[in-house]
This record gives sequence, C-alpha cells and structure tokens, in this order.
Amino acid sequence: MTLEHAITEVFTWFLYLNVALLVGAIILANVYAILHAWRSGRTLWCAFLAALFLSGSGIATPVYLILFHREPMPGGGRWWRRVLA
Repeated sequence: MTLEHAITEVFTWFLYLNVALLVGAIILANVYAILHAWRSGRTLWCAFLAALFLSGSGIATPVYLILFHREPMPGGGRWWRRVLA
C-alpha cells in the first residue's frame, strides 16, 4: 500500500463518517420536531412534519424548530426536560 493510497482511504472513511453523522443529525432533528409537535398538541404540525419527513423533504422541520425553539419539550421526566431545554 502506497502512502497516496493510505491517505485516500483515510480521507474517504473520514468523509463517510461525517456524512453518516450529518444524516443522523437530520433524522434526530426531524424526530424531535415531530415528537415536540405531538406532545404540544399541534396535531396538524405533527402530521405535516411526519408526511414531509417520510416523503424525504423535511423543509418544514427547520421552520417548526425556529418558530417554537423557546418551548421546552412537554411531558416526560423533569431530568429529560432539563436536558432538552
């Protein structure tokens, strides 16, 4: 294995890892927004976010999270609300 090949392999796996982390963060943000809308009693928002998430276009998630970013997650334990606040 040459040095050039080793650097290419390391860089490729570094990019794969970062893309996987980005996709995971997007999925977690969508799930958080859907759960927050559900627990807040915003059924239409919840259905809208879930439909867009399942169809592959989650542009409503950032809008929802920007609109309601100051609200803590309703329900759940006190320690969980402190973590998500």
